[in-house]
Amino acid sequence: MWQLPAEVLSLLQAPSNGVQGRPRLLPHRTQPDWHAYREELESYRHLTDDYDGQGAIAPPAEVIDTALSVAREFASSNIVPPTCTVAGPNGSIDLSWEFNNGVSVSIEATECDRVDVILMGSGNPRHWNVQQSVTA
Repeated sequence: MWQLPAEVLSLLQAPSNGVQGRPRLLPHRTQPDWHAYREELESYRHLTDDYDGQGAIAPPAEVIDTALSVAREFASSNIVPPTCTVAGPNGSIDLSWEFNNGVSVSIEATECDRVDVILMGSGNPRHWNVQQSVTA
């Protein structure tokens, strides 16, 4: 289970009817829903080193598995799909949400069962390292 900081979670949860004052997710998305994002994440398994012609490292299987774990849990937890996902040049995978008030959230899978969560645009950037917790 991925335990996000409350201030990040409140941004990413789908709004309830009548909720006002929350920033809106920018409308552009590379994929329409979580299912399509999971397919995009799976497609990263076909990347090889230097996939961008500039020396990028292909994401290892455990990083892809971590990103997929986040996507599966978020899809079943009322979290809105991200604005985009991208394979990073360092072998990471980034899921990003951009809001109309200049705030953004980035969840970057960097290794097995660990993500970096970054909240930007609400004062000083905030950063958390989050490990997947196993519940019995």
